[in-house]
Amino acid sequence: NSGLYVLYNISVFNYYNKLFTFLGIALIFFFLITILMICVSYHVSKQISKPLHQICNELRRVDMEQEIRYQPVDTDILELDYLSATIGELNEKLEESLHHIITLKNFEIHSKLLALQAQMQPHFLVNTLTTMGSMADEMGNMDIARMCLNLTQMFRYISAEDSQGVRLFEEMK
Repeated sequence: NSGLYVLYNISVFNYYNKLFTFLGIALIFFFLITILMICVSYHVSKQISKPLHQICNELRRVDMEQEIRYQPVDTDILELDYLSATIGELNEKLEESLHHIITLKNFEIHSKLLALQAQMQPHFLVNTLTTMGSMADEMGNMDIARMCLNLTQMFRYISAEDSQGVRLFEEMK
């Protein structure tokens, strides 16, 4: 409050020199930080991409026909470990589903074969009995011919698929 003023005189060169020095140091610091960030980003991306490539290679190697299974890849990254374990579980479920489908197909083929055999056996028996009856008829043995004819009719009756049921007089016959 004494009213004293101090006047300081700096040359323009010194003033701008200090300003340019500060800007130069700031730019160098900025570039160093940028280079450091790029290096860290590259290292992190390398750490992530390497296990991803391993997971992809394991997936390419999987072959169900040759029973080559997915082998989980162990990484230091929790998310990638979880991804790899999940892929392994999916691979196991896929194998189970394929085995289940193959088993069902085998059962289906076996059932069709049994149905075909069941259809052929009565047909074969009926034809054989008819042939035997014809031979007995030619030789004049009417009792054997009549027995073969009756047995043939009985086999036809048993093997017939009548979904409406049977009348009482047909059952008695």
